[in-house]
Amino acid sequence: MAASQRNLLAPSPYTSTAHFPSPFASSASFDPNPNPFSSPADEVRDAYLGTSTYRVPNHPYGYASTYTSPPTPLSNLGRSKAKAMEAGASPPDSPPGSSHGHGGWKPEPNYPYERDRAFDSGSVRAFFDDTKPKPQRKAWWQRPWTMAVILLCLVGVAALAVGLGVHYATDGKSASRTPSANSGSGGEGSNSTGSGSGTNSSAPAQPAYNVSAIAPLPKWNWTDSSQKMIGISLGNYLVLERWMTEDWFVGAAGPDAYDEWTFTNFTGGAAPGLLQAHWDSWVSEDDIERVYQAGVNTIRVPTGYWAWIPTIEGEPYVQAGQLDRLELVMSWAYKRGMYVLVDLHGLPGSQNGEQQSGHNTSDVRFYQPAYQTRSDATLAAALSWISSSPYRSVVSGIEVCNEPRPNSDDNFSVLAAYYERSYTACTNRSDPVPMIFHHGFPNTDHLAYWLDFVTGKDPNFLILEDHPYPGNFPLQTDEANILYQVCQDAASYEGYPVPVAVTEWSLTTGVNDTSFESQFYAQQLTAWAWSAGSVFWSLRANISQLAILAAPPNQQKQYSFLDLLDEGGIIALPSNTNQSSASFISSLNQGCGNIPGEQWSNWTFSTVPAQQTYTSGSLTSFPTSTAA
Repeated sequence: MAASQRNLLAPSPYTSTAHFPSPFASSASFDPNPNPFSSPADEVRDAYLGTSTYRVPNHPYGYASTYTSPPTPLSNLGRSKAKAMEAGASPPDSPPGSSHGHGGWKPEPNYPYERDRAFDSGSVRAFFDDTKPKPQRKAWWQRPWTMAVILLCLVGVAALAVGLGVHYATDGKSASRTPSANSGSGGEGSNSTGSGSGTNSSAPAQPAYNVSAIAPLPKWNWTDSSQKMIGISLGNYLVLERWMTEDWFVGAAGPDAYDEWTFTNFTGGAAPGLLQAHWDSWVSEDDIERVYQAGVNTIRVPTGYWAWIPTIEGEPYVQAGQLDRLELVMSWAYKRGMYVLVDLHGLPGSQNGEQQSGHNTSDVRFYQPAYQTRSDATLAAALSWISSSPYRSVVSGIEVCNEPRPNSDDNFSVLAAYYERSYTACTNRSDPVPMIFHHGFPNTDHLAYWLDFVTGKDPNFLILEDHPYPGNFPLQTDEANILYQVCQDAASYEGYPVPVAVTEWSLTTGVNDTSFESQFYAQQLTAWAWSAGSVFWSLRANISQLAILAAPPNQQKQYSFLDLLDEGGIIALPSNTNQSSASFISSLNQGCGNIPGEQWSNWTFSTVPAQQTYTSGSLTSFPTSTAA
């Protein structure tokens, strides 16, 4: 192992002094990297508040922040209590309240040493000395300047009221959202933080919009065989996944952070700024334009529940503008006629205990009643927000639970009940939103397991998602067998009562050959179009020098759409951006045979029961396989 890698694995030099482990030393002990822009006034303010203004150590963006360490160093709690806290237990003495819902990050008060202001003692005594005559003040209505100001204000208010009345009478437009004091860049959305120790006590605020000023896109039709989804996921964007940008992640939060839970825990009050800087660098409008030119018509955006509902005590997540970013992406999609899948990637209690849920833990609580209630609230909040967005028309569906792992019959029953409630929530409303659900990896045929659930439901508003990853988990090198797996999976979707969308796939295998990667890309893109279409994982995945959780460079690149585009000759490109998705897909080599032309009943909330006619598709016209 290289010396640089050993250094990254060494314990962080910035010993935590906070409840939530932080890479920063206590401001009371030393400033590891003093801010060169601080002034004497800053020092006086910091001395008064007990804070330190500094540049973040090892932080790639090098911004300045103010952090106040809560009491009780984590190192003083002992190994068992510290581990318990990292796993979500409540701290022994909670840090002071915060408007950001996270101990240690505090808004600065007005100029803090106003109370120590010095007055001229002579003038004070003269005013209150009984031997001195006190000035006689006129009543407020006797002062000409006061009356003049009041009259001007009344005239201004009247003029404003008349102007607004004329505007709305002639324009006929109104705002459908509650105004927010913290709107995003360009009016693209808002997401406010909560208050209280370790919680987000208020739901994300929603800004005012003139919805009727934005002409809606045509509604996405999941049962239209001429309209196939070609998508890209924004992995590691609004839900951090360490393996996708491991060097930055470890540099910001230390080697013991493995997910967004520990990232926000360890970085404390710096977490909002770190997240915002990461969002700025991870996805840009130029990136969206590049994938649009490559034929992508859908953007899948994973989100965590902490963006939608308040957290509870012990949950370290922060709301730092996630919904601003989601709506910004929606605005970029709208400009290009693209669509967006809103993905509930991390639900309360973690649905699978994996880092992509936000919390890598063995203490999975999603299936407990209290967390089911909070998950219902997460979906309700997301649906309400979607309906009130000016870019509502770009949302083609909502994924209600990413890759759940029930691991028991009882938990599968809980998941099935959650899906039933979710389908009702998505469809029994004035603005129905198509629901996408994951099978949860049952120990049987994944599609057949959910046949009772999907039968009789509207295929326009219920879509099953699969993440097959042929040739991966474990990495495989038999090229013919890998291609065979693609066709086998595609055929299994044929004839299912509702559309099946492959919402995650990649080129990651044990094969490192550009020619095979090109064939593999075209074969998956065309095969997944046998049903509803697909979404590639992911926009980018950075090669890591550390490479503890990250894949080796060749495999990491095979997850990264932008890197594959840069390499050239791998990603098939449409003739132009006006080419339809169906036309583009049909122009590629059909490695599994021609698209069978799947048909579904084009219902609109029909209650007529459907017959269970689905059987696994026959495996014909597939490439020769060397599989046993």
